[in-house]
Amino acid sequence: VSADTLSQVYYFNSGTCAHFNNITRSYSHYPVNSLYHSSAANDNIIALQNQPGASIDIVIPGITSIPAGIAINKVELQLTLLPNYNDASMFAPEKISPLGVGSATYPLGIGAGLEYNIADRYPLTSLSPLGMLDGYLHYFNRNGTNVSTFTIDLPREVMASIAAKNDIIHLHINGTQDFYGAFHMVAGGGSYADPNYRAKLIVVYSKLKKP
Repeated sequence: VSADTLSQVYYFNSGTCAHFNNITRSYSHYPVNSLYHSSAANDNIIALQNQPGASIDIVIPGITSIPAGIAINKVELQLTLLPNYNDASMFAPEKISPLGVGSATYPLGIGAGLEYNIADRYPLTSLSPLGMLDGYLHYFNRNGTNVSTFTIDLPREVMASIAAKNDIIHLHINGTQDFYGAFHMVAGGGSYADPNYRAKLIVVYSKLKKP
């Protein structure tokens, strides 16, 4: 008698099976544990997991050092995955998204520590700004090194900050709520030793000539 093996696949999709999630959040493992208890102003690595997992807290100083009287062409936050911490068995999130964190003086009317939708997300009634924000993984060759980089475009938020004479933009970078806690990423922070993997804010602008 020949063997007869039957298989049934249960897709993690509410259209094909029922869901009952019991999610326990823990920051007790490496490298998140050391990040969670870090007092450093600029960590060498950063980590994120789809909600309700950890988000990335980013503070970008020096906005007022951008020259006045210019045209902003592009502002892009780049977070590059570290190959030693990411592999094919643990996928990175499909998309990451920013929320601003108020300082009590910027933006006007937002209390200190309160989250807000950054200028690039408006109008909230439209999905078009989501395409402009990006937040997806891209693949580059940077100085001869192939890198996998999440990019988030922030030109309107930077222009709003310049107009308000605000020097610091504070962001929370989150994963999505699709497949709760399913995907994670570990990326280079602002002080990572190899500049090819270091977190970066790229500002491209043009100087305006007076007639």
